[in-house]
Amino acid sequence: MTSLLTDFNIYQNLYQTYKQTGCIDFKDFSNINPTTLLPLILNCFSDSNFDSNVKKDIKQYIKNQSLEEKILFEKIDSSYDFRHATLEHKYSNFIENINDKNTFYYFFAEMLSNIKDHSKFNNAYLLAKKQEDNIIDLSFSDDGITLPFTLQQHKEDNLTIYDATKGLSSKKEEGRGFGLPSTIKIISSMIQGELIIASRNAIYYKTYQNELSDNLNSSLVNGTLVSMRFDCTKLPNIYSII
Repeated sequence: MTSLLTDFNIYQNLYQTYKQTGCIDFKDFSNINPTTLLPLILNCFSDSNFDSNVKKDIKQYIKNQSLEEKILFEKIDSSYDFRHATLEHKYSNFIENINDKNTFYYFFAEMLSNIKDHSKFNNAYLLAKKQEDNIIDLSFSDDGITLPFTLQQHKEDNLTIYDATKGLSSKKEEGRGFGLPSTIKIISSMIQGELIIASRNAIYYKTYQNELSDNLNSSLVNGTLVSMRFDCTKLPNIYSII
């Protein structure tokens, strides 16, 4: 399985090709992961000139994979209900092997609340995929004002995103800014998964062994992408952490 960082690089190459040629060649959808597919959906579907055949193929892939309960795809709007009870009712079949559902819902709630509270988005989506060996990819993408813009730091984008991963928040109230660092801690340190954030002109990538914060050569992310990959049988009890 490719890493999330590789998946994002695949997205960059595909989208760069699309910007230069106006088309994308998808020979095989079976191995495409959310970190590649979701920002393509966000950026390309809003383009009226986007290849209608490729758009049709993507929609058919999502439909088929959803029917087989291999992926979970949803459009997010301002009324999206991410309370635990609602999530459990909607996604019970998809998450049947997860050992601690409260922690899984915590990831949902933190990412979705960040989108709804801060991003001022027009379009936002979530995409999850069941991989082999109990691995789940969970991705969120929006076309909002980006994390660096929200935080209004007079720094390069990669440094601003890095500060956010350590608790910097646009809200000054006590207790704000805890959700993202706690999610990163659980994913990368406690269960040795992966997490990547791409926003405006920078990316942040974290695993148990590595941490990367870097600027992109050009802005290929229309808004913000957050993706995580983890073993769903190893989730800790969230109430012992927060």
